[in-house]
Amino acid sequence: MEKSLNNKDILKYGNFNKNQVFFIQRWSEMLNIHTHSKYAVRYLNSHQALKELHYVCKGMIEGTIKKNDNHLKLVFKEVKRVLSSDQIFKENAPSHFQILDNTLQGIPKADNIPKLYSIIFQIEYAINYIEDQYLTWIIEKLQQVLLSDDENFEMIDNILQTLASELLGNGWSLQALYSVVHEGIFKNNLTVQGKFNEILNSSTFAD
Repeated sequence: MEKSLNNKDILKYGNFNKNQVFFIQRWSEMLNIHTHSKYAVRYLNSHQALKELHYVCKGMIEGTIKKNDNHLKLVFKEVKRVLSSDQIFKENAPSHFQILDNTLQGIPKADNIPKLYSIIFQIEYAINYIEDQYLTWIIEKLQQVLLSDDENFEMIDNILQTLASELLGNGWSLQALYSVVHEGIFKNNLTVQGKFNEILNSSTFAD
């Protein structure tokens, strides 16, 4: 939790439920540039991981990245790990998730150009489908969980990492993301629901 930001401090600004208090604490902890380096918040979600795999495969084909089986294997394993844990992707794009899951089962050799092209095709197919929807799915899921009185800190933490990954990947800075929540919670006089409606709005995070 961020230093000097405890439950009592937060509750001065509204009658937040436990999930909402955890959200405020965790967001501040993750994105406060004074307590963490930029590398400490470099999370990956499925969208950003797929873009990274696309970059690596294309780079190896074009020669801008050295063909290295171990490098490719590490990237594949990381993407598979991220994808398998992404419930938001599974719930909202099950057929695309299944296609990618099948595509990533076998790790090709770095010099197997036809296979790399095939993987790139499948990645582009998935990215084209989720690119304009993924952020909305994340926000809608987070809104749903934050309204619940059932404590679900682990899910909130996972969603926040997914959201931070997406926004940092879209060009947001740590300071700007930190300010969105800090100012939305502590510097306006809206109701609790009004504060979260303002913060967790797709237009707030539009490019």
